[in-house]
Amino acid sequence: MYLCCLGLGPYSGIPPLAAARMQRWVSSIILAAYDYQIVFRSTTDHGNADALSRFPLEQVSSDSAGAFCHSIDLFEGANTPITFSDLRRETAMDPILSLVLQRLKEKWIDVDFVSELAPFAKRKLELSIDQNVLLWGRRVIVPSKLREKVLKLLHEDHKGLSRMKSVARSYVWWPGMDSHLDQIVKNCESCISTRNSPAKLKDATWPIPAEPWSRVHVDFAGPVRGKMLLILVDATSKWPEVVPLSTATTETTIRALRSIFAGRGIPLQLVSDNGPQFTSKEFAKFMLSNGIIHRMGAPYHPETNGLAERLVQTVKKSLGRMESEPGDLMTKINRFLLGYRNTPHSTTGQSPAILLTNRPLRSRLDLLLPTKPKEEVSADGSQPKFLIGQPILSKDFRPSGSWQQGIISKQLGKFLYEVKVGNMAMKRHVDQLLPASNRPPLKADTKLTPALMIKKEKPAIPVIQLNTQLAEHPPNLPLSTPAPVEVEPLLGSSVGPTIPLSPEVNAPAAEGPTTTRYGRVIRRPLRYRDEAEDETTGEATQ
Repeated sequence: MYLCCLGLGPYSGIPPLAAARMQRWVSSIILAAYDYQIVFRSTTDHGNADALSRFPLEQVSSDSAGAFCHSIDLFEGANTPITFSDLRRETAMDPILSLVLQRLKEKWIDVDFVSELAPFAKRKLELSIDQNVLLWGRRVIVPSKLREKVLKLLHEDHKGLSRMKSVARSYVWWPGMDSHLDQIVKNCESCISTRNSPAKLKDATWPIPAEPWSRVHVDFAGPVRGKMLLILVDATSKWPEVVPLSTATTETTIRALRSIFAGRGIPLQLVSDNGPQFTSKEFAKFMLSNGIIHRMGAPYHPETNGLAERLVQTVKKSLGRMESEPGDLMTKINRFLLGYRNTPHSTTGQSPAILLTNRPLRSRLDLLLPTKPKEEVSADGSQPKFLIGQPILSKDFRPSGSWQQGIISKQLGKFLYEVKVGNMAMKRHVDQLLPASNRPPLKADTKLTPALMIKKEKPAIPVIQLNTQLAEHPPNLPLSTPAPVEVEPLLGSSVGPTIPLSPEVNAPAAEGPTTTRYGRVIRRPLRYRDEAEDETTGEATQ
């Protein structure tokens, strides 16, 4: 049995660590059952196990070793670098470059400028020779036999066409080198599969329609606070529409577009992406039934619908900035729409409201501007029907259904007035007012007498108009029923129409309490009793 111990040798002592280890081995139970001898073996005689075998082979056949070395030679020969000596040897053997060397040493002739030597003849003042190798400036002119190896050397790391040309122009040159570099990149499958997209066209934009609301662009944004936002923008005026939807389905999209078209009209064209809401049969039917031309761009090409995509970005940023402000989502959307529609657009120079509705939208900023009061004129161009301070008869809408005496205190609109009746102020339309007389208007602070109640005539009692204050009883009325008399209107002149009144109006009020038909007791105030009696006496004596 052989044991290998680290640090042992034929002319060296046993190290303390190895001695202690050997002592443990000797005294162990396993080794005590064997007879063994400790000898030294050199490192060259050791056969340590590796990852492929337990022990190395004792003999190696010459055939396998030769095949292995031959394969390595082939592999290395494929990528053997090209040296300057290789260029010198191949240049001397190249039929064209050898002739160029001869022309440089002797003299160029005229035929060289139209033959296959023309690329070199045009650069004859820039060509030079270094150890029988042609140089164009500092660049080596590669012989035709070595050009393919040089192309592979330049393209081995797939750096790209532009970088490969940049490196090649720093070292080598031959006629048509750029076209050869283009060809090797076009034929490389790895370069084709990983190449960048082509440059975007600068003039690939939609034409601006001559009339607003001719072409609209739609898209979806969100989710924003659990809502999907339907974005619509007019291509001409840049008028925006934003509609929050709970679910972005075809049905909800059609319902929102129908509501927008009801207020702004049906456009000629509608541009959208290839979302499922716009590619369904229901949406195509909706477009066809309204005579709208539906246009969709290529998949994964948002630039086709760039106008709507840009508005989507603007809406998201604006709502994000208003996140900390009070108000729900719809309030913030309406606030954004009002400001955007009133702001001049950078493309058109005018606001969307001006281009679409031909007027600016009124906002709170308009309160800062001075306003000039305008004289109210009726619809036919005439002056208002009533003047401030003019006496009128106002319609009373209580169950008695009578007219009350008052004056015009304020004009609230073309046909709306504020009427002062006694101590009360009320609003009345011109249809609820009658002129009281042709006298000049009274002042607004004039103290009026108690309202004169002009009761309606009952149909059962015939009205007999007389020119005298007293009238005989009609033969068909009982003696207890007083006959109506004709008197002049209150505050009116003796000329003009008259209003038939019952004698009950001019009769003095009873001193005692009266009872209504509902049983309520009415007592006339003391301050009105003498005044009423004076008015009655005055009318009787006229």
